Amino acid sequence: MDFFIIDFDSTFTQVEALDELARISLKDNPDREAVYQQIEDLTNLAMEGNLSFSESTERRVQLLQANRSHLDELVRHLKGKVSPSFARNTVFFEEHQDGVLIVSGGFKEFITPVVTAYHIKPENIYANTFTFDEAGNITGYDRNNPLSKEGGK
Repeated sequence: MDFFIIDFDSTFTQVEALDELARISLKDNPDREAVYQQIEDLTNLAMEGNLSFSESTERRVQLLQANRSHLDELVRHLKGKVSPSFARNTVFFEEHQDGVLIVSGGFKEFITPVVTAYHIKPENIYANTFTFDEAGNITGYDRNNPLSKEGGK
């Protein structure tokens, strides 16, 4: 069997999902533009290799001030940002669903509902998971997941 390993952020979708989550979760924050910029800067520093992935993720998640309730809006937004090359190949994904894997430093809570619409099996999604408090606020992520660490992907 052939395997097709696909990243999520800026590959399966045209955007960085944590940046988009920040736009949703901080929309009523008066300092939102400054915080958006901080989150985007942290994303870019990690992508350029100037900040470790785990440090970037930790700092971005802290800045989000996000809640489980923000994730539904994020998923709706991300479904509209699927890269055209993936959107037009649903038949391919259906025919190869056993061999298509999503491997991402992103988070299953928003990746799964987006990619399963393309016949990608939930068990073939390898990504991080958020941690939540009793009120549904995102408090962090599972640091034991190899994908949360530098070089994990």
